[in-house]
Amino acid sequence: MLSLTLMGKVRSADCFTAYDSFPKVLGGFNDVTQYNTIEISTDGSIAVGGYSKSSDLTTFTSTRSVLSMLTLQGSYSWSKRIFGTLTTSISAIAFKADNSEVIAIMGTASTDFYVVRFTKSSGNFIKGYTG
Repeated sequence: MLSLTLMGKVRSADCFTAYDSFPKVLGGFNDVTQYNTIEISTDGSIAVGGYSKSSDLTTFTSTRSVLSMLTLQGSYSWSKRIFGTLTTSISAIAFKADNSEVIAIMGTASTDFYVVRFTKSSGNFIKGYTG
């Protein structure tokens, strides 16, 4: 279960008034879900990545990488499960310079890695790379 709190310079009187949609819970109600990385784009979109075995995020019994997208106001946009032998957890996220794509990086304890590109607006798969 993820409890996402957007941190910034906040005076005690302003606590949760600027970001009244946070903290946010994203999945993990039925089993393990852990988000390991977060990235905020220059236009304010929030991407979080990690893994889940919870049936509210994935229909599989094994652990799958999960990438979720939120607006700065905390509205849920989309989530994607990522499959493959190198996709046990997302370890890093980046946005393309024009904010049109979100890139997720996964890897193993060895030097193997997997990079996946999605459209930021809808989460449509663009392309995957291995190395």
